[in-house]
Amino acid sequence: MVASAVAASRSASPRVVLTLAKGTRGAITAKVENVSDQPVALEARTYLTLARVTAEGAQEPMYWAEVNLPRLPQPSLPLRLAGKQRMEVPLDLRSVLWSPDRSGMTAGHTLARGVLPGEYELQLQVINERGAWWRSGGLTVKVSTGGGLTF
Repeated sequence: MVASAVAASRSASPRVVLTLAKGTRGAITAKVENVSDQPVALEARTYLTLARVTAEGAQEPMYWAEVNLPRLPQPSLPLRLAGKQRMEVPLDLRSVLWSPDRSGMTAGHTLARGVLPGEYELQLQVINERGAWWRSGGLTVKVSTGGGLTF
C-alpha cells in the first residue's frame, strides 16, 4: 500500500514529493523524490507525525518524532538529489522519540511510553527554517498498549 504525497506549502521550493509506503512485512519506507529536472539541496527537519483519525478525517498531529537519518533532510546536512532522483529510506517507528509537539522543549518518549493507544494517521513531514513544508499522504496505523504497531 502506498500513500501518495498530498501537500506542500506555497513557499515550498524545490519541487519535492514525499511518500510513505507500507511493505509486505509491515515495514515503512519513506520516499523523497525531486520531480524537477534540476538538482536540489533540501536543508530542513524531517518528522514523522501521528494524528487522530475521526469521522471527518485526520486532525492536526498529536505526536511528532524528529527523524535524524543521513539519507533524509536535516538542518546540518542537506539532502542533495539530482534531477528526477528518488531516494527510499526504511523507517523504524519504534526507534524514534515521540513528543506532543516539535518544539524540542518536551522530552521525547518511545512509542510505548509516549503515544496513547488508538488509531492514527501517520505522515512524513519536512519543514525548513523559513517555514516551507512538504507532507506525505497518510497511512492508517494502530498503536496498542505497550507500543505494538499494526498497519
